[in-house]
Amino acid sequence: MQRREFLQRVGQGALAGVAATATPLAWAGRAPTKTLVLIELKGGNDGLNTLVPFTDSTYYRLRPRLAIPRDRQLQLTDRFGLHPALEPLMPSWSGGEMAVVQGLGYPQPNRSHFRSIEIWESGSGSEEIINTGWLSPLLTEYQSSAPTDAVVLGSGSGPVAGAGVRVIHAARPNLIKQLSKLPKRRAVDNSRPALAHVLKVEEQGRQAALQLRRKLKRAPVIQQNFPQSQFGKSMRMVASVIAAGLDIPVIKLELNGFDTHTQQAGTHQRLLQQLSQGVAALRSALIKQGLWDRTLIMTYSEFGRRVAENGNGGTDHGTAAPHFLWGGKVRGGLYGETPSLGSLDKGDLRYTTDYRSLYQTVARDWFGNADYKLPGGRFEYINCLKRG
Repeated sequence: MQRREFLQRVGQGALAGVAATATPLAWAGRAPTKTLVLIELKGGNDGLNTLVPFTDSTYYRLRPRLAIPRDRQLQLTDRFGLHPALEPLMPSWSGGEMAVVQGLGYPQPNRSHFRSIEIWESGSGSEEIINTGWLSPLLTEYQSSAPTDAVVLGSGSGPVAGAGVRVIHAARPNLIKQLSKLPKRRAVDNSRPALAHVLKVEEQGRQAALQLRRKLKRAPVIQQNFPQSQFGKSMRMVASVIAAGLDIPVIKLELNGFDTHTQQAGTHQRLLQQLSQGVAALRSALIKQGLWDRTLIMTYSEFGRRVAENGNGGTDHGTAAPHFLWGGKVRGGLYGETPSLGSLDKGDLRYTTDYRSLYQTVARDWFGNADYKLPGGRFEYINCLKRG
């Protein structure tokens, strides 16, 4: 049995919702480097009502009830505006610290939640089945000095899944409280090798979690107000983990509820408000700590929504959509070609930028790994990050 497989099975029991994988490394005492914060917009975010093409009459024609009125949008350029709920993000836009990559998708798109998120999280094509996350090759080479390679606040390892990748899971934002419920060490019976191996792996996970808890308890107090939603509390925990000086390369969290088949307007506004307020609070907290330049925040989702609204005041599963990056090393602006509303594929947007191009860019320009290669070959780089 692989360590990862075992610990996924015991994560809800012996480790009280916390699972760790592989052997924890000793602290190296070096300064922490960079952290990638992944935000999964779970359910499929509606890109057209997030980044609005306000000069395109087709947008208003196909969305007579859902279209965002021009006078309510937050203007970014002479063609595009943001949903008004994203107003807290405007300082990062005006500061050149927010990038929007348009038309992200892949050939032969799959409209199943489960299959499409597997594709996005593994960095694969629509016809490939890959059981490891797209970040796992980077993390196994990174050699972090922290007791874990990634912290997942929510469900599923997704992008960081893979043998040899050390992951700590927390079902809820209060990571310190969950880590305090770790089981006591159990004696190893060396006369039974299989059981001894299982107990050894469990102990490795426990030790990693204990190191993380000690470090978090000594972390600087975050002098920043965060939203009281679960997502806001998760973002506060992200700030604490980074401020603790932990060399954790990846933190993944999720914002759920984007599967807006019915009555989308109010739900989407609420979710985008939670997203923007959480990101804005994290940005402010990290700037105060002098850690904004070593943090990259990136959104992803299984797909966008269809162009036309449905009869229930919502939108159905679609294909391509824009995604965001924030950070002190981000080159702000719009990237990628805008998908045409006049040339749809069975009512859906045709992707213009392969999503793996964004992953390739993060690997090279954020993690400094120019040799990283995704399944299906090499992809174009997007000049949205400052190197070094």
